[in-house]
Amino acid sequence: MAMYGLFFTHGSTMTSILIPWVAHLAEADPFHLIPIATGLLSFAVGMFPLADAAAVSMSGSKRLLLGTILLLIPLVITWRAPVALGLYWLSSSVFSLLERLFYRMSAGKRLLRRGLPEAAAT
Repeated sequence: MAMYGLFFTHGSTMTSILIPWVAHLAEADPFHLIPIATGLLSFAVGMFPLADAAAVSMSGSKRLLLGTILLLIPLVITWRAPVALGLYWLSSSVFSLLERLFYRMSAGKRLLRRGLPEAAAT
């Protein structure tokens, strides 16, 4: 809610070359591209559990239900919200997806099993 208020209040002074179809970041996306992308990326985050243990414990139907909820919530919230809020949520979803994909790779799995590296602990 704080980010919504911030972008609604001060977004009219911010512009972006990334979204040329809006005059300023306080207005809603007229084509709804940012809300749809935000919802789809949030759905993708819900489909990839962080660890293999979570993938085993959650059935496919539960994961699909979670993904659908994670699709609808950002879609509904960002549909008429300032486009800056959608960009904020979109970037958060991108980083969450990259994090989950990293921890599913062998290097990420080794890091999760090992904990903190010895060099960082000293």
